[in-house]
Amino acid sequence: MDGEELNEDLMPVMAIQHPRVMPAGSVVPAGSVVPAGSVVPAGSLVSQVLKGEPECRDTLKSAVRKLQAQIQNSPDQTVNVASPEFTKRLTTSMYQQQLEGTFCDFKLVLDSGLEVPVHRMVLCSNSTYFSCLFQSQMVETKVGFVRLKGMANETILELVKFLYTGRICLSRKNIVDIVDGASHLQIESAIKLCSSYMISAVHKGNCVQVYSTADKYSLSKVKDSVFGHMCLKFTELPDDQLFMLSTEQMVELIKSDRIICTSEWQVFAKVDRWLKNIKDEVERNCIAEKLMKFVRFSLMTGEELVGKVSKVDLMKTEACSKILTEAKDYHIVIPTQPCLQSCRTRVRHAEIIYMACCQDMDFSVYPIMSPLYKLGSAGPVELRKPSRSLLAPSVCVYNNFLYACGGVYDRNSSSISSARCFRFDPRTDSWFEIASMNEARQRFDLEVVGDMMFALGGWDDSVISNTYEVYSFAKDEWKVSQLPLGHHMPSRHATVSYAQSIYSSGGCIGSYTSNAMVQYLHDPQSPGSLTVRKLPKMHKARKRHRMLAHNDKIFVLGGQASSLEVFDVKTESWKLYDGFADTLATVTRLVGVCSLDPTRVIFVSFRENKSNSLIVNLEKCPEAEKQLFVKRLNAEPRVPSNVTSFGIQIWMPALGCLASKKEAPTDAM
Repeated sequence: MDGEELNEDLMPVMAIQHPRVMPAGSVVPAGSVVPAGSVVPAGSLVSQVLKGEPECRDTLKSAVRKLQAQIQNSPDQTVNVASPEFTKRLTTSMYQQQLEGTFCDFKLVLDSGLEVPVHRMVLCSNSTYFSCLFQSQMVETKVGFVRLKGMANETILELVKFLYTGRICLSRKNIVDIVDGASHLQIESAIKLCSSYMISAVHKGNCVQVYSTADKYSLSKVKDSVFGHMCLKFTELPDDQLFMLSTEQMVELIKSDRIICTSEWQVFAKVDRWLKNIKDEVERNCIAEKLMKFVRFSLMTGEELVGKVSKVDLMKTEACSKILTEAKDYHIVIPTQPCLQSCRTRVRHAEIIYMACCQDMDFSVYPIMSPLYKLGSAGPVELRKPSRSLLAPSVCVYNNFLYACGGVYDRNSSSISSARCFRFDPRTDSWFEIASMNEARQRFDLEVVGDMMFALGGWDDSVISNTYEVYSFAKDEWKVSQLPLGHHMPSRHATVSYAQSIYSSGGCIGSYTSNAMVQYLHDPQSPGSLTVRKLPKMHKARKRHRMLAHNDKIFVLGGQASSLEVFDVKTESWKLYDGFADTLATVTRLVGVCSLDPTRVIFVSFRENKSNSLIVNLEKCPEAEKQLFVKRLNAEPRVPSNVTSFGIQIWMPALGCLASKKEAPTDAM
């Protein structure tokens, strides 16, 4: 229906019934009885039984049996029965009396002079306005009528019908008048039906009108829903709708992360077109300075900034020129961009999270749709290739930049490691090579603590490393440090950063699988230094597992175990939770963890070349709410078994911009 006008042929008049009024033709509920002497309507269930229809006879027999059971279970053979026709007959009869003016005790006098007879009892039952009026000592209650000004005859008659029957006729032409009348008379049930109609009927050709109406009458649910639609269709809004936006509404829109666009240039183009509709030049320049603060120029390419934006007259004012210069400078200092993040560098998205994975030598992303957090069934979308193929690198994310470091140097000789490091920017879908590590290493962990990235453990040429390296995001440089004498980082272990520390558990030292837990405490006063502390050991030895931290607790899952272990950071004690065989028994290798929000995490694991996806809700108790704490996702990802790194969360622009990729030249290996 998007893009088409909602006329009566396309969208017929919508007759809506309030749920408290029983519709005509309702079936007699089981357990109900027909009073003696009652007239049996033609076509009713009982009349069909009397005609001998087998299905109806069986239904009635079942109802009788249920009623008999209720009587037998009652000590004094008392049961409550209801007539399904009673409410319908009552409302129909009273509405007919209103139409005929029978037994009416009040009048509504309209601007046209029309007098509408009504029953006070009916009006005050569903209208707060009339309820307060009839309980007051106002003159209207004494003279027996009230004047309703500014409302059309059709609107009042439709609302009166609703107060009697629970039914209302809504259309494109009358919806605004009905909302206005229902709001004035405080008929909440009618307002709810109008809200549902407005949400259902919105499209890009009327969304601004609907939003303005919802804003005027404080319909919060309608506003939120329609605002989402406006964000979805912002770059496609026709001029008639675009020019209806007020300055405040335009600011609210372009500030939002929910706008869908493949390029920030599309947002700027719409803002520029809206501004050109303002005739007064002084006013236009003043508003432009206010709006341009919320356009995310840093997300545009250098070509767009120089070749397009700079040539727009509105951007030549002092304030706008300053904002544009800031964006140009951002593109110049590429190495330190992660340290320059602000609201103007944040990616716009549509509540879509992307899990990044390194498969063989390529990087891909899997979209996860919220709020259900289901993996997209279409499979991954490949990212642009880096200048050098990466094989089994270690990965992490800092300020929505994906870092891939080290790994295997040559796939023909997997024991030789690499020291090269790369950074992926989802804002521009581009790779940038940062400074290389001082030592080549593979099968190590990358963790971010504060504004530094730590490379821990790993090995090169089959020799386990006894060093760690620290990367400064601000300086784009690595510094190598020695681990304490006699301390070695195992392989296939798990790490997690939490509160200025990195925690490491399990792993392999030769053929031995460990259950050790170690804390690497970082001192901000001595950047890059780590103090090693041995903590109480886990209950079970694990390898190829994963860890995550939340609310002073560290959770450990996987590692060929069907149990969950939780480490309390404050008391430095472990607690083992069994009983997760249904979800964790098939876990052989946990390759990734993706934090969707502060409380929900996705785990991806492999067993016998098949992938499994688990979602963990950290708000739930692993002991009392096992089924809610961890469960498998309904939709499994199409993850091949040769994935080496998985589960890193990044935000990306709309998937449309990823449809076609140009490959960058690849270095010879």
